[in-house]
Amino acid sequence: MQRQMKLQALEHWHLQTVLGAFVIPLQISLFLFGLSLSANMWFRQITISNVIMSIMGFGVLVYGATILLPVLRPDSPFHTPGSALVKAICNKFRPLKSDQL
Repeated sequence: MQRQMKLQALEHWHLQTVLGAFVIPLQISLFLFGLSLSANMWFRQITISNVIMSIMGFGVLVYGATILLPVLRPDSPFHTPGSALVKAICNKFRPLKSDQL
């Protein structure tokens, strides 16, 4: 009974959403750090800057796939806060089917 009360409290305070909100600024700051690092290295050594930008581009592609995968496949276990946002936007702008009217 005590565990059920704790679970209900976690659901009431939306703990998953709060924890997901902490991850997004961390990811944004990591992306901005990579951009600033590659911009700084551009003026010092262009070759190293190209390597950094290539790795950053690959990371952005993988992260984009991680966001789009749960949108395209709802049974996917990889759910991120960004995928929930993209899914909500897609559901808002997707036209209703005839059986949903």
